[in-house]
Amino acid sequence: MQIELLEVTKKFNNRIAVDEATLNVEKGERLVVLGPSGSGKTTLLRLIAGLETPDRGSIRFNEQVASTPGEMKVSPHQRNIGMVFQDLALWPHLTVEGNIDFGLRAKKLGREERRNRVSESVKQVHLHVAPGSYPHELSGGEQQRLALARAIAPGPEILLLDEPLANLDPDLKEEIQSLILELSASLGVTTIHVTHDQGEALALANRLAVMHQGRITQVGSKEEILSRPADEFVAKFVRQQ
Repeated sequence: MQIELLEVTKKFNNRIAVDEATLNVEKGERLVVLGPSGSGKTTLLRLIAGLETPDRGSIRFNEQVASTPGEMKVSPHQRNIGMVFQDLALWPHLTVEGNIDFGLRAKKLGREERRNRVSESVKQVHLHVAPGSYPHELSGGEQQRLALARAIAPGPEILLLDEPLANLDPDLKEEIQSLILELSASLGVTTIHVTHDQGEALALANRLAVMHQGRITQVGSKEEILSRPADEFVAKFVRQQ
């Protein structure tokens, strides 16, 4: 699914979180939004997901208007989006199967179809745990895989990933990075992945968008941004390792 943001602005208590963001993401693209903490990356995802409405500008999916100032024209559950939150937001009182099934129930699928999708998504993320396990019984990497399974089970056209690799050790981070690349290729979903980690961004992006103080300061290929940074901030931030 194609995503278009046109001059989108979002404020919280007079603080500008996203400032006149204009962005086009093509169907099937894997865009990484890179920026420091507080640059507006999570708010950008929440606007796309329909969890916030813009104060200015508009958001479109396949040229259909989804959000305008203060108005949700396409509700979050109608946007066909899977999302992995930074804190994973797993339901602690639900099992592995229950967490994945939760989103499928919202689609009003039959029991057999839900069971098949739970099984398939678990296989796709290589999660090897008992379906009756609870999130607190899983390792950090297993919880990450569960969050991804829950996001992809309903068959989304868009996958939003909010700092999914934060707080993982280097080996586990590499494993989950490889899984994200595998899922992106096999599912063909449009993916927007936000991170503050330059190495992660360069490893995962088809294209990069750099954010600073709520503004999208540059969008381009990894090679373009590394070789022709738009300003001093981009030059310094992207090259930090």
